[in-house]
Amino acid sequence: MADPIFDEATALELLDGDREFLGELLAMFVEAAPLLMEDGRRACARGDATLLMRAAHRLRGNASQIGGARVSECALVVEEYARVADLDAAAHGLAPLAEAVDALCARVAAVLSR
Repeated sequence: MADPIFDEATALELLDGDREFLGELLAMFVEAAPLLMEDGRRACARGDATLLMRAAHRLRGNASQIGGARVSECALVVEEYARVADLDAAAHGLAPLAEAVDALCARVAAVLSR
């Protein structure tokens, strides 16, 4: 069963086993994810559903590339609520998304430090 937080095997499979490229993607994720979360929070606070949808979409895509299924799932929920401009529901989805992002970033940081 794949690890929903970070499945390194899946990520390597997606990248044809290219560990160097995976390392680059992991480093980019750790750098970008907190910024995207902040963009999402600000967008939600301002009532900007389009910006929130974009931030969630980018998080979902970035996490998918590195085997971060849980972040992808949580980001999809936020993205779908933002798409229909249900900002209250999207705001409720930000907390689980932030937890998933934090967990993935911690795992990725551990991998990068090996």
